[in-house]
Amino acid sequence: MLWLAFALLTLATLALLLLPLVAAPGNRTAAIVIAVTVPVFAGLLYASLGHPFLPGAPYAERSVMDWADIGENQVAAAGGLVDREALAAFIEALRRDPREPRARFFVGFAAAETGDLKIAVAIWRDLEKDSKPDAPWLPILRRNIALAAKMGKFDADSVPPAPPSPQQLAAILAALRRTER
Repeated sequence: MLWLAFALLTLATLALLLLPLVAAPGNRTAAIVIAVTVPVFAGLLYASLGHPFLPGAPYAERSVMDWADIGENQVAAAGGLVDREALAAFIEALRRDPREPRARFFVGFAAAETGDLKIAVAIWRDLEKDSKPDAPWLPILRRNIALAAKMGKFDADSVPPAPPSPQQLAAILAALRRTER
């Protein structure tokens, strides 16, 4: 029944908003177009997304945060470095979606920052393997792979692609804690 009340309130609001257009002689066509388009569009949108008996989502199951965005914002605030707070956000992003490309990239970046260049390359090669050929991050990713391999004096192809393990994530986080003190 509540949905019916909302529908009626929406129609009343639409009528009040259109009243000035209807009163002006040259704007009647615009008023009619708006009066027809808005409810039809709203009805089509509602028909495709839900129904009056659709249950609500419990608060705990709602995804109100994008952890990869939070991590990226923290990296920007830290001057381009992956600090503990950023890494924690990326770890949470990976916990929710192990294939999240930004989180995978920055976890590899954190591994490189802490000196674990082979782990960084393994994580990045795993991301490269899973990326579409036209993914916009591939050129940067490949440059980072080549640079890390050059700095570590090893062939990047000798490192098998691998996602970060929980032990590696814990080790990277511990290393960041030591370097931030």
